[in-house]
Amino acid sequence: MTHTESRTKFKTLLDTLVNKGFSQSCVERVLAIPQKTFETYRVSKRRVPADVLALLEILNNYPWILNVAEDKFSEKSAVANMVHNVFKTLDGTKSALEILGSTSE
Repeated sequence: MTHTESRTKFKTLLDTLVNKGFSQSCVERVLAIPQKTFETYRVSKRRVPADVLALLEILNNYPWILNVAEDKFSEKSAVANMVHNVFKTLDGTKSALEILGSTSE
């Protein structure tokens, strides 16, 4: 992948996360990448490292991981976010709490 392709992919992946409601600063914090480095990837002719692109791909496919990371990777947060997103994916409109609430009695 050329430096131009990697930079374009970086911008696309980051913009997608921002469009999903996550701030660039959140992504920077979670990945422990300084803001200045992110800006360098955005504007310079430097190739974006493959590991950074891979992490952004993972976060785009599983954006709830950002919530877990913000909660210091607590197991409770991980399970809650994962279950919530499983139900959200399966049902499409109802939240996991609505589905679980309607089946418990």
